[in-house]
Amino acid sequence: MSVPSPTCETFTNRIFLSGFPPCMKEEQLQQELEKFGPVTSFDMIACDQRQKKNKKRKRQPFAFVTFASDKDAQSVVTYLEKQKEQNIENSTLLFNIAKFAQKPVERVNKRFRQSIEEKEKIDAIFRGKYKPNMILQVHSSHLHRMIQYIHDLEKVKDSHAWDIPKFIASSETKSKNISFIYVGNENEADVATNYWYNHFVNNKILIRFGVRKVYVVDKIVEIDPSDDDAKRAEKLVDAMLCTLKKQEDITLKIQSFPMKKEIQHQIVASLDKVIDEIEEKSSERYSHLYGQKIDMATSGFTHLFSSVQIFNPRMHEQNMKDFDECTLPEIFLVGIQNIPQCEQKEVSVENQVDDDDDDDEICRAYFKLQEAMDNYRRDEPSVNTSFKEQVGFDCGSSPGGWTKWLIADEGCKTVYSCDPGLLDESVLKLEGTRYMQMKGFDAIDTLKQEGCNDISIWVSDMCLQNPALQVNHLLQAKKEGILAKNSFFILTLKFNTGHSKETFDFFAEEEAKRLMENAEVENVRTYHLFSNRKGERTIMGIIK
Repeated sequence: MSVPSPTCETFTNRIFLSGFPPCMKEEQLQQELEKFGPVTSFDMIACDQRQKKNKKRKRQPFAFVTFASDKDAQSVVTYLEKQKEQNIENSTLLFNIAKFAQKPVERVNKRFRQSIEEKEKIDAIFRGKYKPNMILQVHSSHLHRMIQYIHDLEKVKDSHAWDIPKFIASSETKSKNISFIYVGNENEADVATNYWYNHFVNNKILIRFGVRKVYVVDKIVEIDPSDDDAKRAEKLVDAMLCTLKKQEDITLKIQSFPMKKEIQHQIVASLDKVIDEIEEKSSERYSHLYGQKIDMATSGFTHLFSSVQIFNPRMHEQNMKDFDECTLPEIFLVGIQNIPQCEQKEVSVENQVDDDDDDDEICRAYFKLQEAMDNYRRDEPSVNTSFKEQVGFDCGSSPGGWTKWLIADEGCKTVYSCDPGLLDESVLKLEGTRYMQMKGFDAIDTLKQEGCNDISIWVSDMCLQNPALQVNHLLQAKKEGILAKNSFFILTLKFNTGHSKETFDFFAEEEAKRLMENAEVENVRTYHLFSNRKGERTIMGIIK
């Protein structure tokens, strides 16, 4: 059984108890505990109902008990430990787990200290050279990849290379699946922010796999935790509109974090109220916007209103009264960004890509290979990666996404598409597809017998029990002479053991080393693509 977190090693007069027999009553437990000394407080949390068999069982009952003295509480814990040491099977105790517990005030103190530390980290974000003007909301499993992507933007050569967004910091949220990345740049002009906002939003690979939402922000708002949602919304709206410059008609789309409907509804209601005040010219605070037309819409909008809560003190309302003199504020970042009509997009993971009615597996494979080639061409611009009128080999090709990409996007004249499984009809119809319904090693033997020696690009996205076989297939193809000189290769290694990023990176590095030791290769790169799953790595390079 798992033990709730507020336990400790030091002696206190409060203990945590669990491991009760079925159908035990509270009165029985209280009487049992009175044998050790007077009980001043007793809190029993009853057993949750068991869920269906296919779901996890909820926590079993437990209790927090406070004795009149530390000595009495210690006697309970010590007595149980002795019984366990002596292997007393016929114990009459009504519990088999007893641990010292933190006192409520100590738990509040700890929570408050954690909040202070968290706020200090937030404050540090705004003390650096770059101030955040954009927040990327990403899935936590993609956090490291997204940070690396931002660092790699410095390699981008375009008209806005002078104002590349800089990674400032990352932070977790209350949701264990969501993380924030704060980015900023030296130039705070709208044109630069707009450019990079649309870079993140319109990149199909990023919006499908990496970025869930993009918030453009430029103001900090501190709010009293005791404020209700309506008051919070009022302050957020006021922070944005009180400095908004009068311009052409504005249509706002609202996006906020946390993504709770109640919060967005309150912001809409507050904004609606202010719009009425502006139209009626009844509020001096917004007199600078008199005559300004403001509307709200989820599509056809001209501006994006972003509100992001980046700090929320970890304290329960009932404990706030103990810290009135040092209550920490909730911190929000807000902003309004003009979105050109031609670049509007619903910025969320649900708005992924236009699949053009193709099979989704075909499209996912497309993205993986496209992302891999984009990265490699950026990092190795001197390497010849033109495959027009060349011959390719797709090892483990079903349903055929990579075969289709080699023919349609890279211009290969012929692609040997090898897999015991079936190819999608759209791939079979492509001129240039040669379907080899067999295993990889068999296909290598067949092509050797046919005298094939001109394969310029070898790709493989096979899912194998032993990932090392990916490298073995490539080495065998080289040994049998079916590869052209200086062939390009792309291998997806799919590891099925291990859990951490470091473990998967190590496995990929070992396979890359083995490839280098057994063949003459150069310009080798290893990537953890957005299109890769957690345990996948993509290796690319030239085999001489």
